[in-house]
Amino acid sequence: MSESCFPDMQSNCNETMAANAEREPDLAIEDLGDEGGSPDGFEGRGSDESDSDIDRVGLEDDGGGPEPGGTDDEEEEARWTEDLSDFHIPDFRAPTGLTFTLPANPNPLDYFVEFISNELWNLIVEETNRYAHQKLCDLPESLAKFVPVTLAEMKAFVGINVIMGINVLPNPALYWSSDGFFGNQGIKKVMPKNRFQEISCYLHFNDSTCEPAHNSPGFDRLYKIRPILNSVLNKCRSNFKPTKNLSIHEGVIGHKGTRVSLRQDTLAKPSKHGVKVWMATDSSNGYVLNFDVYLGKEQGVRRHIYGLGYEVVTKLVRPFMNRNHHVFFDNFFTTTKLLEHLEVNSTYACGKVRCSRKDLPACAKDKLKAGEKLVRQKDHVVFTKWHHKQEVSIMSTIVSPLADDVEVNQVVKPVVIDLYNKSMGGVAHANQLRECYSVGRSCSKRYRHIFWFLIDISICNAFVLCNYHRLGQGQCKLKQLDFRLSLAKQLIGGFSTTMSAAQSSKRRKIEAFALEQGNSSKHFIDKIKGRKRQCVQCKREGAKTPKGRPIETSFECVQCSVALCKEVCFYDYHML
Repeated sequence: MSESCFPDMQSNCNETMAANAEREPDLAIEDLGDEGGSPDGFEGRGSDESDSDIDRVGLEDDGGGPEPGGTDDEEEEARWTEDLSDFHIPDFRAPTGLTFTLPANPNPLDYFVEFISNELWNLIVEETNRYAHQKLCDLPESLAKFVPVTLAEMKAFVGINVIMGINVLPNPALYWSSDGFFGNQGIKKVMPKNRFQEISCYLHFNDSTCEPAHNSPGFDRLYKIRPILNSVLNKCRSNFKPTKNLSIHEGVIGHKGTRVSLRQDTLAKPSKHGVKVWMATDSSNGYVLNFDVYLGKEQGVRRHIYGLGYEVVTKLVRPFMNRNHHVFFDNFFTTTKLLEHLEVNSTYACGKVRCSRKDLPACAKDKLKAGEKLVRQKDHVVFTKWHHKQEVSIMSTIVSPLADDVEVNQVVKPVVIDLYNKSMGGVAHANQLRECYSVGRSCSKRYRHIFWFLIDISICNAFVLCNYHRLGQGQCKLKQLDFRLSLAKQLIGGFSTTMSAAQSSKRRKIEAFALEQGNSSKHFIDKIKGRKRQCVQCKREGAKTPKGRPIETSFECVQCSVALCKEVCFYDYHML
């Protein structure tokens, strides 16, 4: 992933804007990544007309360039006309769907491994053990006691974190509490508290000794998470071919760290402080197709000639261009130049627009009465302003200016506004899925927050693809809770640091069989490790030995974790 995503403005930006102002809209998007110059023509951040829910605090200033009202602005305004003409919008016919092969009866883990592969798991294990040795090299006694993390143990560790995201407690130590109202028996069996905290402490993803120094040529603020980030990003792009409509917006990785260069204050979001992430999703299901971690202003890096919003959209959409997709975004991004350039690359767009922007028709700032509509056209770019309870301004290349209005909930509105309302929610859907059972705990290391964000993205995308496939097979959808719970159990897979290797292997086989399709309602009995325990069913029925003592058994139900006599009691207990 390129680290020159959001370049800083150079002193010669006004000259570059003047040199490029006369360019035709057939500018190739692919050649714009490293060009410098001025932004896309905001008149300033003080406008009260913006209704975008993107917080601009901490973002690069998009102001600058030639002042409004100059010759270039007058020429652009003159190109808008009220003489409307129809134009052809090509049909979307690109293939859609999953790009990988699934087994006959896929389970949640089959989808998840397409995003977090075994190669990635091995990398995490290797770097975690390396980091532990680096931190303990000056403490020989502690280093001698450290037990290297294994692949199965790392998967179980992540599985425990998925369970913690479902069953949230205020303090991680409470999962190992002896208090029956807090302690989680399943987690206790998998891993002791001290071992969980030890893995959490040394969790690492890249060799810190090779990290370039600050301000050196290869310096990367995301170096410590870069291998995981690049791998997951590539999988998100390649595992699913999206449907017609895409949406672009922002997400936030909650983090209260004090590093101002990465932290953004997004007061309009549930996570009000954290790392901002630009995201592109499939509007129909919330699948995250592409994303980019916003690094803030970067010194010494040139900025894009049309500003931050233009750069974000073109970078996120570039892998899906020339397929006649329709892209939706809000007024933080929308400019005439952006829509023109996307259209040249067979990508059509629609977005709310602030009437204070440049390159809009002169009548854009006119006040309308309730029910009034204003439409202007410049080539294939259509500006629509409509007043219902408040004024809404839309600019698009996806709808003819002669299209009839539609009635929705007894309100007649322009069809382009109805399409925008229906297709803009893809990122919001993705954020809701991610925040519902979010994985990971608060810590001081921001790269670990990003890691858990990547795990969440992988789980949510796997969940979306699971339901996409199930619907295609005529099956009902899974609930995300059931999907995550099943995935967590499969990641843990019967692993336990308190069991012998043979016992752990046997338990993994039993639980794997229990998770297979058709076995979800079945229960399996296994031998208890250690001393016998009182049979729960015998206690319930009041049965005792001839000497009047409680009846004890050496067996328990794997799913219920209760001691039961092997024959009659096991059957009777599960028939209640």
